[in-house]
Amino acid sequence: MRNTLIVLVIYFMAQTLLLICRLIKMSQTDTVQKQNSKIILLAIALWVGVATSAAKAVTVDGIVGQGEYIGSNAETLLLGFASNNGQANGERQGSFSYKIEGGLIYAALSAPTDFTDNVYGTLSKQSGSGWEDLGINGRSFGKLLGSDRLLFGLDTNTDGNQDGLSDISVVIDLLAKKTKSKGYKKLNLKGSKKGSDNGEINNKIYTQGAEDITLNTYRAVFGEHGGSVVQDVATSLEYNLSRGCGDKSNSPDFLNTSLNAGCSEVLTFEWSMAANQFTDFSAQNMLAPLMHASPSKIDGNKTFEPDCIAAGACARSSGNPPTGVPEPGSLALVLAGLVGIGWSRRRRQKQRH
Repeated sequence: MRNTLIVLVIYFMAQTLLLICRLIKMSQTDTVQKQNSKIILLAIALWVGVATSAAKAVTVDGIVGQGEYIGSNAETLLLGFASNNGQANGERQGSFSYKIEGGLIYAALSAPTDFTDNVYGTLSKQSGSGWEDLGINGRSFGKLLGSDRLLFGLDTNTDGNQDGLSDISVVIDLLAKKTKSKGYKKLNLKGSKKGSDNGEINNKIYTQGAEDITLNTYRAVFGEHGGSVVQDVATSLEYNLSRGCGDKSNSPDFLNTSLNAGCSEVLTFEWSMAANQFTDFSAQNMLAPLMHASPSKIDGNKTFEPDCIAAGACARSSGNPPTGVPEPGSLALVLAGLVGIGWSRRRRQKQRH
């Protein structure tokens, strides 16, 4: 899909340039020039619209927006979720996306809905939710605070060693409540010995990351050990609450067709990292990822790895350090400007003669 979009953008670029060249060559009088100018501007506007629809800048807001994780320096992989042995499989599929852009590496990890999701309260007690069969009488909002989290290591020097010595460890808390006097209530930045690393990567003492300007009462919080790479974090549950999709008692009814399309049932962790801290980056730079859902629909902690990690076949993004490349939308605007300058110069030269 990503390659198809890129090909379409290139095709429209070529066709627009050919059209511009023909119209310039045909221009004989001022009247014709004015008519051709309108046609050219319309063609450029159409081309810019097509190009910018293919990809857009990533926003760390807790959901994977349409067009965010596509482009020449982006990739999306299926995740095989498994139990605590850390082996990837196709039983339950989530996804991992990343994109290198503007000096940052953006990443988003979405859990499969048959493992965990953003359903809680009354809706979780209904038949078919997946939560009513656990003998826990559904899942309450309070169960999500200071409990569910994502842990992983980062191989910044790409040496392939999961040694826990030179690597950075990260934890992202799904949701914490901010209070005026005590900071974040029920904040959970604890490590875990479970998972494929047996605690070598993920059982650390974490330092809470710096807060950004988000003023949400409920929000995601992160911690790091061994370095400072993560810049910002957000989760889909934080996103939902900040937009009125549910409250601290009940989640929205995701089966309701009139529900705001921006509400997300899929549980997603999203974050950004400083690109200059990595030699290069691919999914293999993620070490021993572990997601804790308490409870989960299949009970207990679960570990996961992108399928290419298990196979040792993840493609790497080139660059030392990796940097973002202009997306089609940016290229369209640049080229449109160059075309406008060229047209203006040609018209002035004709007027002189």
